[in-house]
Amino acid sequence: MYIDRGRNKRKRKITHVIFMIAALAVAFVLGIFVGRIGYDKKDKGQPEGKKSSEDTLAKDTSSEDTSAEGISVGEPDGSGEITSLENGSSSVSEEFENPDEDSAPVYMEDFSDAVFIGDSRTQAFMIGAGLGNSHYYCEKGINVSTAMTDAVFTLPDGTKGNLRDALSQQQFKRVYVMFGANELGWPDPQEFGMKYTQVITTIQELQPQAKIYVQSILPVSESRASKGDYVNNVQIATFNEVIFQMTINTGTTYLPVGAALANDIGCLPEEASVDGVHPNKEYCMKWLEYLRQNP
Repeated sequence: MYIDRGRNKRKRKITHVIFMIAALAVAFVLGIFVGRIGYDKKDKGQPEGKKSSEDTLAKDTSSEDTSAEGISVGEPDGSGEITSLENGSSSVSEEFENPDEDSAPVYMEDFSDAVFIGDSRTQAFMIGAGLGNSHYYCEKGINVSTAMTDAVFTLPDGTKGNLRDALSQQQFKRVYVMFGANELGWPDPQEFGMKYTQVITTIQELQPQAKIYVQSILPVSESRASKGDYVNNVQIATFNEVIFQMTINTGTTYLPVGAALANDIGCLPEEASVDGVHPNKEYCMKWLEYLRQNP
């Protein structure tokens, strides 16, 4: 029997080629499949990694509550004076913060060149506004009749003296004055105007280079005004008219600061004060902001 060995050899060669091609095809398909699985795993893991990176952004959680409680005060006594701050009131040390100094308007200045003169409401401002670099000559119960006579102010040299003594020892560029709350029980507003004029003219003599601001009497709350005595907003409006006329006569600047604190019916909001008379920290800051915007 004749065997064609060449033909058998060619068949084996063709079979081997076919097997190699099939093996390469399988390997190619498996490579694509495995690569796809790896790609999918990587793709699914990316958003999760991105999320964890964003979650590490720093957040400020150390902010402190700087709100202050209202000022504790007593009731008005029978002498025509509003009882003022209780002894032992703690001072306010928080600064008026401005996080973006570059955008601060021109009026955002300090008051190191200023002095604040007045009664217990000015004391409330001293505590609530926290202007540690300013000067204050204020005392509970003081009025336009006693400011120049009673030695109740601590002077720059450490001694006690009246307002004349105090203003004789140091010069200021700005003088802010607020009287009137303790005088609301006076029977004649014009007498109040005369006494106030004397105080202002004396300040002008002692502080010839200073700009003098006379602030209006702040309103009281609706509940305080409803008690039926002389401490009410009708009486305050009458006295403020006298103050306004006095500033015209003396050439001083009238500042109706009450408008910055009053609500839509002209009263001090109930939440602005624990006694309806002396503003708390939040409203002292409104008061301060008004002064800053009216240099």
